[in-house]
Amino acid sequence: MSIKEQIEKYGVTPNKALGQNFLINEEAIFSIVSAARAENKNVLEIGAGLGAITHGLNERAKKTLVVEIDKAMVDALYSMPWSHPENLRILRADFLNVSDDVIRDELGDDFCVVANLPYYVTTPICMKLLTCGFDIESMTLMMQTEAAQRFTAKPCSKLYTPLAVLTDSQYTVSSVLSTSPSDYYPQPEVYSKVIRLERKERDLSQVKPLARVLKAAFSMRRKTLQNNIMTLGFDKNKAAELLKRADIACERRAETLTTDEFLRLTHVVAE
Repeated sequence: MSIKEQIEKYGVTPNKALGQNFLINEEAIFSIVSAARAENKNVLEIGAGLGAITHGLNERAKKTLVVEIDKAMVDALYSMPWSHPENLRILRADFLNVSDDVIRDELGDDFCVVANLPYYVTTPICMKLLTCGFDIESMTLMMQTEAAQRFTAKPCSKLYTPLAVLTDSQYTVSSVLSTSPSDYYPQPEVYSKVIRLERKERDLSQVKPLARVLKAAFSMRRKTLQNNIMTLGFDKNKAAELLKRADIACERRAETLTTDEFLRLTHVVAE
């Protein structure tokens, strides 16, 4: 059944305010499901829409938790036939408001993520995923091309933000495929990209402390690290001492630090 037929059957209308553009390219859908490597794993899907990717996940995954904000889409998803309905849980909610406990109760602490992310919530959703402390095995994420570039941004780049540092500290990023406006209905005005984040060996206990340091370090982008680190509750002399112990010059700015330097600073601050 085509997407237009589904829209008519279930009486739904793409919501522009929610950035709803449904992927209709079957090859792209297959590539995303394959890239997720969901076989016998628990999967969190964010933004299922009319379930183009959800059906493939439901055929493969041990369990899939779908979080969808749009009531009309949720009603449609409930009305659809599924290969393994017993392995599918559909939750109507804004993912940004879903508690860690709800996710843990459904999926445990180790799962994969698949998401089709509208531009306006890409960073907030990904920051939540990168700082939640769950042992997320991988993330297969579809987003606007410009947003995808932020995950691999390097120091001294205008796209370099806490998102890039948190990603680099935990995951290896690879490109899955690029999509054009014609791959969606209705057609967006932008090109999109699917990336895969695959976890590295990392210390999950350092995730939240690192996020805290990054928030402070980037709080005033044009100010020096010494000034920004003071927002963590240190006076000027203590901030200078911490930076010295981390072997980082006080006059440097956050945008110039590498991931390893931020991790070193986090370790010193935590002590």
